[in-house]
Amino acid sequence: MMGLNLFGNSYSSYDETSKCGFNPPDLFSYEVATGSPTWPLPNPDPKHYEVGRYEEIGNYLVLLVNYPNCVNYEGDKIMVYEDIDYVGLMAQAKRHGLDPHFSGNENLKSPIARFEPTDRGWAMAVAFTHGLRAGGIAEVVAKGMLNEE
Repeated sequence: MMGLNLFGNSYSSYDETSKCGFNPPDLFSYEVATGSPTWPLPNPDPKHYEVGRYEEIGNYLVLLVNYPNCVNYEGDKIMVYEDIDYVGLMAQAKRHGLDPHFSGNENLKSPIARFEPTDRGWAMAVAFTHGLRAGGIAEVVAKGMLNEE
């Protein structure tokens, strides 16, 4: 299952190319005139992270991760994963990194949701997973309330 993509495409290192057809070679921006690197982009490096907190709720995993090279929210990300536990996700991350972007790669687990990296965001992520466990999304889909395009 992929997360809802309400605000456009985001690049995941788990995908061969991004949906917009751009596959950046690395995490640096380039000066147009010379082609030389200028500074790191705000995107996180999937191989450079530190897990700050996690909670397993049924078959869901809520995770707070810090990406030190990322500038957005000081590099903190709160993510929700489905059908993988902490040990399994860390085994995947050891081989492929821990990319916080949504991905269509069916062989690697990617987040199904992300929340603002605050105490409020953590509480919302935990509440979201409890709602999923209680059948909240199944009810929305069954009633045809999900607008899929």
